[in-house]
Amino acid sequence: MNTPDRQEFAIKLKRLRAFLAKEGYDAALMGTAANFSWLSCGGKNKVLLNTDYGVSVLLVTQERLVCVANTMDARRLAEQELAGLGFEMVSLKWYAEPVAAHAQKLTGGGRLLADLPLPGAEGAGAEVNFQKFYAVHYPLTDPELLRYRAMGRDAEEVMRRVADQTRPGMSGCDVETLLLTEFAAKKLNVTCLIVGSDEEIWNYRHPLPSPKKIEHQLMLVLAVERHGLNVPITRMVWFGGEPPADTARRFRAVTNIAARTIAACRPGVRFADLMTRQKGWYTAEGFAEETENHFMGGITGYIPNDSSLCLDDSAVIQGRQAFNWFITITGANTEDTMITTERGPELLTCTGRWPVKPIEVEGLKLELPQILMK
Repeated sequence: MNTPDRQEFAIKLKRLRAFLAKEGYDAALMGTAANFSWLSCGGKNKVLLNTDYGVSVLLVTQERLVCVANTMDARRLAEQELAGLGFEMVSLKWYAEPVAAHAQKLTGGGRLLADLPLPGAEGAGAEVNFQKFYAVHYPLTDPELLRYRAMGRDAEEVMRRVADQTRPGMSGCDVETLLLTEFAAKKLNVTCLIVGSDEEIWNYRHPLPSPKKIEHQLMLVLAVERHGLNVPITRMVWFGGEPPADTARRFRAVTNIAARTIAACRPGVRFADLMTRQKGWYTAEGFAEETENHFMGGITGYIPNDSSLCLDDSAVIQGRQAFNWFITITGANTEDTMITTERGPELLTCTGRWPVKPIEVEGLKLELPQILMK
């Protein structure tokens, strides 16, 4: 159940309508769960968990606000997710025409921006079409920052609590169960869950939980969601004293690259320029080839991650934008969720629950997570 912040909603609606007018759109249709959560200030229109789309479509024009849904969902959306926001509810019988098709008819034609596949909608069905909504997702509002900070604290707390319960001889599936249970208790939905140990970490970039028993090394890669916002976080654990020199060297390298990336992630910087610098930092650490094996991160927020802006020469980092820079070298990985703020980068997932290393770079003093040794 959602309690929308009306002031936050007013800011977002004004921003969306201004964007539509500037870009020459007559209406916006939003059917993804991400955009529903964004505009409703944390609401949820998703019933099936394994899809990007919800059970409703929001129509926004300069004059109208409409939510179209089937009868089985309309009342709940009106009373528990959109209450007080001024949406006209259109309730369709389950055997009537599809919700999205009906919502499109209500636009009356004209140039349409949509985040779901619709005939005649600009870019319908293409991923780039959803990316156009990034222009209105940021800057994050004050209430969003509060929700995000609480999520970051909860995410690192769960990661540490689970890490404290792990031990050699447990399987990756055992760790998966702990993570799902602990995050569920915090009302955080797991949208990405990667668990690997020992040779799995060295052989695969994305090891999934398996029956393999943990020996010495454990990697936890998670993205969790609440109120539509996503918090990615990665942590590494070593059992039995200090890790080998090569493992320590690789983790030191990813930490150094992460620190430089975070410090350089400032409003006004082009994404492509930052990626070029990242490649240089990998080279300086002696791991130039590793940039070929995995992307280095990108924006997060109402999506778990999108690195495509790093390949867009025109894309520029904004203020109050969320990022997860995924710095990985074979055998080592580090990742935190950060926001560009007026005071510099704010690391939402570095909350004192994990051992850290102080690093000073570009005039900033950062404390980044280290390998937890047990």
